[in-house]
Amino acid sequence: MTAAILVLALLSLAAPAGASLMQAGMGRARSTSHALLLPLLAICSGAVLLAAGVAHWSGVSGASAQMLQGAALLWALVVPTGICMDRGRLLTTVLASLAVAGIFLPLTWRMEWVWLPGLCKQAGLGATPVDWAGSGYLHVAAGCVALALAWVLRPRRGKFNSQRQPTAIPGHNASYVLFGCWLVLIGAISLNAAAAMVAAPNTVSGLQLYGVAADCLLAAAGGFLSALYATHVRFRKPDVTLAANGFVAGLIACSAGSLAMPPSLALVTGLVAGLLVVWTAELLEVRAVVDDPAGTISMHLGAGLWGLLATGLFVRPQPGLPVSPGLVFGMAGQFWAQLVVVTTLAGVLVPTAFLLFALLGKLLPLRLESERQGADSQQFGGGAYPEFVLHAEEFTLE
Repeated sequence: MTAAILVLALLSLAAPAGASLMQAGMGRARSTSHALLLPLLAICSGAVLLAAGVAHWSGVSGASAQMLQGAALLWALVVPTGICMDRGRLLTTVLASLAVAGIFLPLTWRMEWVWLPGLCKQAGLGATPVDWAGSGYLHVAAGCVALALAWVLRPRRGKFNSQRQPTAIPGHNASYVLFGCWLVLIGAISLNAAAAMVAAPNTVSGLQLYGVAADCLLAAAGGFLSALYATHVRFRKPDVTLAANGFVAGLIACSAGSLAMPPSLALVTGLVAGLLVVWTAELLEVRAVVDDPAGTISMHLGAGLWGLLATGLFVRPQPGLPVSPGLVFGMAGQFWAQLVVVTTLAGVLVPTAFLLFALLGKLLPLRLESERQGADSQQFGGGAYPEFVLHAEEFTLE
């Protein structure tokens, strides 16, 4: 069992690799090397803290659980780098990685697995929170850091006009974005399967693992199709990047309860997640004036919170699993337990992240000095596509 979990944990690394490709494709060509290097820098920085044992205060014990913890951490470390594209210094990524690995993920693990279950029992809810593969402890935690970073770094040059209206900055390579979806699918199914084996090591069967994979695929399909249709209705043509984000959002949303969610309801979970991605992406730009180049906040924070709530709505009991029937099956206890998790995570992590990065923004330069020539030229002295002359009209001649 432990060997199988190790193999699945290694396969789950396809998810951060795919996310890196998606982020690079949604960014500008003149910042491609920067966009692809940031996830590697984040993983290496966070791995140092993991090796030092900083994350062990999360309350997780056992080899299998710690392997799952490590796999989830590596994906979470990549999430804030989507905000740093085109505008964040390398130092910014290092600081975000240290915050994710040393503060936000361990804090979320302890809240979800130690503190909140006891609180729900004392409240007499008759159920404890469920988050097997990380809708909350991975995606919501990292998404809160991404939201705070987007606020501190401010929008990219040219993203908003003088009336604070958003303008489109299209990604430079849709091929990266769409191929990255395949890698994220492989990684997410592997992580969910590993989480199932950790949650029920003595009772999980091959048929249940097949059900986990089916739930992930159906949720991803629902997210992709609903986002594709919503953008077609909203913009008169389907949007490739938002549809890809809907695909990933479906995977994120089903991660909390994929082990105990019927396939048809996993599809519904994905359908709602895809619509949320389209709606929250526009809401962040138009109402909050937040620049989210890769849809990181709407995917991870928005779909993660929805996934926790969907678990309280749609799960049904399984042998050997500590889960109560969801609201659609006539019981309210699990839904209230999930609502406690959602409100606690949002109420604790969002203000903590904002205060931390507001302070860091006052003490250290987190943003690049200029975006005119791109992050590649400014940070590395050359771009990913040296044979092309990119955006020549924006270079200043002296």
